[in-house]
Amino acid sequence: MAINSVSFWKQNQNWRARQQELQDQLDLMSSLTDSMTSAGTTLSSGLATLAGQAAAKRVVEQAKAKSLAQTEAAEKAAAEEKAMEAVSARLELPDYVLLLARKVDLLA
Repeated sequence: MAINSVSFWKQNQNWRARQQELQDQLDLMSSLTDSMTSAGTTLSSGLATLAGQAAAKRVVEQAKAKSLAQTEAAEKAAAEEKAMEAVSARLELPDYVLLLARKVDLLA
């Protein structure tokens, strides 16, 4: 009866092959982890850039809106002042009428 056993050399070769397979898997996982980390960093950076651009756009739009509102308010105030001046000018008596009224008062 023969005992079929694997030789030491064959066991050693199998062990080395298995260790190499494990190292290859570890290298692959390390590479994958590095790639995922890089992708996460790139994504975060891109999102931060987009958020910054959106914030800058929002600030510019708010500044434009405020400037436009101030311009409209100034134009409205100027128009109202001009209208009041026009009304005031219509209500004032001409200089010759004032002179005539003074002369009449002096004569009276």
